[in-house]
Amino acid sequence: MLAKLISFFLMLLFSLNLSAQIDSSIQLRTVQINSIRNENNSTGLKQEKTDSLIKMISIDKSMGTVLSEQSPALVKNYGPGALSSVSMRGGSAYHTAVLWKGFSLANPMNGVMDFNLLPTFLFEDISIQYGGATAIWGSGAVSGVIHLNDNNTFINRNSLKVGSRYSNASGWANFIDGKFSIKNFSSSIKLFLTDEKNAYPFQQDDEMKKQVHAESKGSGLIAENTYSINTTTAINFNFWYQYANRNIAPVMTEAISNAVQRDRNYRYNITFTKDGNKGRFAFRNAYFNESLYYNDSALSQPSNSLCKTFISEPEYSYAFNEHHSIQTGINFTKINAITAEYNQEEEVIRESIYLSYRFQFRKLILSASARKEFNNYEKPPFAFSLGANYKMNSWIKLLANYSTVYRNPQVNDLYWQPGGNIDLLPETGYTYEGTINLDLLHFARKIHNDTNAISIQLTAFNKNIDNWIAWTPHGILWTPGNIKSVHSYGSESVFIFRKQFAKTGIRLSAFYGYTVSETTSSEIPYDASVGKQLIYVPFHKAGGTFSVYYRKSIVSVNHTFTGVRFINTDNSDFLESYGLSNVQIDQRFDMKNNSIAAFFRIDNLFNTDYQSVQNRPQPLRTYSIGINLTFRQ
Repeated sequence: MLAKLISFFLMLLFSLNLSAQIDSSIQLRTVQINSIRNENNSTGLKQEKTDSLIKMISIDKSMGTVLSEQSPALVKNYGPGALSSVSMRGGSAYHTAVLWKGFSLANPMNGVMDFNLLPTFLFEDISIQYGGATAIWGSGAVSGVIHLNDNNTFINRNSLKVGSRYSNASGWANFIDGKFSIKNFSSSIKLFLTDEKNAYPFQQDDEMKKQVHAESKGSGLIAENTYSINTTTAINFNFWYQYANRNIAPVMTEAISNAVQRDRNYRYNITFTKDGNKGRFAFRNAYFNESLYYNDSALSQPSNSLCKTFISEPEYSYAFNEHHSIQTGINFTKINAITAEYNQEEEVIRESIYLSYRFQFRKLILSASARKEFNNYEKPPFAFSLGANYKMNSWIKLLANYSTVYRNPQVNDLYWQPGGNIDLLPETGYTYEGTINLDLLHFARKIHNDTNAISIQLTAFNKNIDNWIAWTPHGILWTPGNIKSVHSYGSESVFIFRKQFAKTGIRLSAFYGYTVSETTSSEIPYDASVGKQLIYVPFHKAGGTFSVYYRKSIVSVNHTFTGVRFINTDNSDFLESYGLSNVQIDQRFDMKNNSIAAFFRIDNLFNTDYQSVQNRPQPLRTYSIGINLTFRQ
């Protein structure tokens, strides 16, 4: 079947109408292959994009830290240099897809993305798509999708950025970012190197202590290269290497720890695109080679896992006219995984086909998407999505979406020995949401102003998931099963105020999320979790960032509040709520084509004693300084 589908797409490629009169809207000078599918088929879903100011003041932070400070997403942080996972709208960490160039970054063996391994500076385009998007992006896009891209473009001037940051809580982080273009070729290369002691202070039983055995070293490189064959055809090649060597710090109930973990990842992506008068063909391929080594004296032997993933995805978009357009594609994914905990090297092959339709007329946009996956293991269901955007007037915009969703079991769920369960079913369910966007400045003045803004976004959502996969004990053996159903619902609100004076500007962004996520049924007899909030899901999370900038100086204050989180399934014990405040000062100096930028930041300004995960201490008040040099030709 796959061979026939690829042949069909090649026929589409050669049948493209390549008239000399090219629509400027599709001339390929900026290669953003995955964004086409996201923008055309995410109708009705709430989306947020990190703006330039937030990216500038967060350049040295991990992706997990930025999401915790700027969104209602829940970030479970085990401490600086340790694991950091993200979940959205009452789902698990498995329910948030993390995509780089449209390809999932989560390791297929365990299904979790470590956000402490994602330095923010690697990505110039960071966006969050909330809600169910399985019909668009496939398995796992249940609660939301985080898109990470660099947007390599053809630039007029070459540039080089060199930066360094030192924190008394962690240590050093250094990076280099170079961009250049020569005729039809453009390249962006980013490198980073970290050496962090993570010997930060924390408080336990009214006693001041210092974290031990938490050192981490890391390095990485992303190279993104684009060759424009002509105005309609381009090839984009990307390479991402990353290595992390981390000591695993003891929990607060342990005296010592000697656990270590080493992650090494090679990621390759090559995309061919060809534009026609009304259509675009894209052929995207990726190869990921990921290894994880873990050793602890408590284990009988070290654990060494290796996973190789190959993904091939031809995709075709066609606009019949200004009102009607379609997009279709197929996905072939092959996973080879091996570890001592498997009986043998395991291979998982998944194939899927998706189709979407988009209708736009005046103030209304409608879309419908569908995906069917084929494999011999989990038998995933047919998934579809219906969305609508309606611009009621100049200051009110309404969004609505209904989607069915699913998540396949991870490779470890199927084959881990002892305990793996080859008979697992995919998690399945449905989500729906509605959003109202209010442009209050436009309402007050009846004009549009790109510099100033006052806006409010209000969203309500609902999600039901059946066949929830969880590992439970059966005697002394733990094994995964489809044991429960979960119902999540809540609301989110976002407020943005932006005002520009002659040489001074003010920016305020604030968010609030209310989430209920309860177990509604369980296969476990007398399960005390039924009717209770899921562990580590707070009912309330809020935050905001206030920035004042004058000429080339910026002062920013960020505050986040995370509510009570239960730490057992019967909700009998919990972690206290906490609030964190950070202050940062940035100063830039320009010298002809070059510039110097420096910053000073205080994290946890009020010395709050808190835990994101039980018995995993977090730093008290800490200080960071950094400098960035930019050279332009």
